[in-house]
Amino acid sequence: MPPAIDRRRDHDGWTASIASLLIFLLHTTHTPFQAMPSFRFVKIPADNALPIEELIADTAGGLTDDALVKAAKEYFFVLSGSAARVEQIDAAGPTERQAMAAQIRLQLSESPQAAARVKELSDDAVLQIIHSSQSAAACDISALTVPLQANDFIGVSMYVAQDGVAHALPTNPRATALVAAAGHAVQTDIVGDVFVGRYKDDEIADIWQRLDFTVADADSGADWCRQARKKGGGGGSGKSAAASLGNLVQKTQQQGAGGGMQVMDTSGGAAGATANTGFGANGAAPVQEVWGTWTQTNDEVELKFTVATGTKGKYCKVLFGRQTLKVSVAGQVLLQGATFDLVITDESTFTLQDEGDIKELCITLAKTEQRTWAWTVR
Repeated sequence: MPPAIDRRRDHDGWTASIASLLIFLLHTTHTPFQAMPSFRFVKIPADNALPIEELIADTAGGLTDDALVKAAKEYFFVLSGSAARVEQIDAAGPTERQAMAAQIRLQLSESPQAAARVKELSDDAVLQIIHSSQSAAACDISALTVPLQANDFIGVSMYVAQDGVAHALPTNPRATALVAAAGHAVQTDIVGDVFVGRYKDDEIADIWQRLDFTVADADSGADWCRQARKKGGGGGSGKSAAASLGNLVQKTQQQGAGGGMQVMDTSGGAAGATANTGFGANGAAPVQEVWGTWTQTNDEVELKFTVATGTKGKYCKVLFGRQTLKVSVAGQVLLQGATFDLVITDESTFTLQDEGDIKELCITLAKTEQRTWAWTVR
């Protein structure tokens, strides 16, 4: 069990949450197939000494109430400590709730904007905000293969804990090897326990269904991994539609360099940007970064990322903060950090568009001030 879990076991509700989750997993593992069709998926522990587990669940929920997603979210909900924090709030008496609210206000005092927002709120209202934010079970989904016509619209996904590094979860060597075996450029190791499952997603025929993914499939030498790396396989394989996002970004960088791209690293800019005194402003040439390109007008900044041809909107996750941006596609973080200036989050958007044979993720950041940005995210 990861060290991050052990540090939180002092809460009374923790053992009950773990027990409830284990009962659910044991039930899905050992309940025999009866009336409902079932499917198999696996759990790959971060600890190499523990065996890969094969779990069974029914397909009754379909896409909207998928049993694998529910199991993964519940598992990581407990793992992150969110379950314990929710139970702590629910069980707290008046004096303890007052102390908890005071502690939250103290933490928020470091951010003047956040502090101002809660200043007029009651203790119960402050705790309700925290309760709501912690109650939403979630996980990150990484597409090992994307459904394409050439691979009969078969996809394989890995489900991992959100912010696993922040929770000090250990590296998962087998999960990391599986990502690499599917042809993807691994920028950072996968951490924590993971779940892996297979599905079919044919939007033309209006079919979405779960398929078996067994312990044998969790081997990095499995046939599906070799197929994933081939053209049309849906994984990472060079210039095909299934090319991994990491490889595509690297190829874009190499092509843009033209063998002699000059790179600058100024005290106020981001390393890897090409020399461009126009900063991509109002018709100037786009600024080339290792992750893509960007341009700007007086009102907006536009960032463009090259992504795999088979990428769909549901694989893209863009988190707009007041002065932060996080961009993930198919579970891979392409860009994360602080923006040059404040942005208007409600007016910032992202879209997928085709540019010839290239598919691009385009992100528009709405400026709060009409001034030129010297860089985008650092």
